[in-house]
Amino acid sequence: MRILYTGAFRYPDKDAAGKRVNNIINCLVMSDSIKDIFVAGWEQKEDKNFIPGEKVTHESFSILDKKNNSKIRKVINFAFQGHSLLKWFYNKRHFFDIIILYNPPAFFAALMLIMGKIFNKKLILDSTEWYESEHLPGGRYGMASLENYIRMRYVYPRFKNVMAISSFLEKYYLRCGVKNVIRVPPLAVKSPISFVKSKNELHSELSLLYAGSPGRKDRLDELVYKIINTKNKINESVILHIAGITEEQFYQTSPELKYYQAKIASFVKFYGRIPMSEVLELYRKIDYCIFIRENKRYALAGFPSKVVESLSTDTPIITNPVGDIDEILPHIGIAIDMNKDNIDEELQRAIAKRSDFHGNLTAIFNDNFSVESKKYLIENFIVEKLL
Repeated sequence: MRILYTGAFRYPDKDAAGKRVNNIINCLVMSDSIKDIFVAGWEQKEDKNFIPGEKVTHESFSILDKKNNSKIRKVINFAFQGHSLLKWFYNKRHFFDIIILYNPPAFFAALMLIMGKIFNKKLILDSTEWYESEHLPGGRYGMASLENYIRMRYVYPRFKNVMAISSFLEKYYLRCGVKNVIRVPPLAVKSPISFVKSKNELHSELSLLYAGSPGRKDRLDELVYKIINTKNKINESVILHIAGITEEQFYQTSPELKYYQAKIASFVKFYGRIPMSEVLELYRKIDYCIFIRENKRYALAGFPSKVVESLSTDTPIITNPVGDIDEILPHIGIAIDMNKDNIDEELQRAIAKRSDFHGNLTAIFNDNFSVESKKYLIENFIVEKLL
């Protein structure tokens, strides 16, 4: 059994999508039934070659991150991403039995469905997003929004086999009549290094980490604003580490907070985009991972990889209970009340309880989000149940 895994991801760990694909592949390589896996990543090619593991071959196709000054060109590229792979796939079609498509654009997905039927290939959709229309280039009434609508309403439901990242998407595809659906949340490998702090190691300040590229998904601006509005006594004890964007990028996307720049500088440390190894070093220093998402469809459909990343490093979480996080949040961290303009009570609780969660984190991670916990589910789905 030979598998092609392709789609809008930066393999192996350049974004959350790449990490997801890498960890699903970590499950697949354990199967004796799977002979080869070819990863056709859409990331830019680099001089430094990544050497994948056993059974895995990787090639970058430089589809994502192309610089386009024209807004029209950006929208066209968004809608028709991946078309350059079609000829490559046609030439290589005899090498693959199964094709896994990660969040493909509607046009690319539709053509792959047709080619899969013609060449008798089994297709799997790896579905992790349902974009909010206003988050896309051109806004709610733009071409990208139309593509997103066609993708989710008409093209994706035509796949016979779906791996969905959340219960929201799992239920959606089942309602659409897709019979073979499994839920696969973000996965990770447990860190071999213990990040648990003893009570003697806890520092006087409350050290928080936001790691990622907020875009329009994570309301980093609202989080910073809520911390600004906390009582001075609590505020003075908070240090917020932000990895993923620079200070300049933060104020470009949140110019309204420039007024509070001096105050923000007193409790925020910006690191910009840093390697994953340095992010893990930050996890050693912090008490909680923190982020906020709006209670909208995009948040219900997705599942933040930050949660799994935090659990894999024995780090509790502060966030608002949206989507599948709601069920486990009482056991792994502190819930934020989004109806208030400050987080006084939440930060006070976080200070008081920061050493109380560690007994739960490893068990919840091992049972729900580890590669080991899902390998049989994914292997059985692909080897035994594909339609």
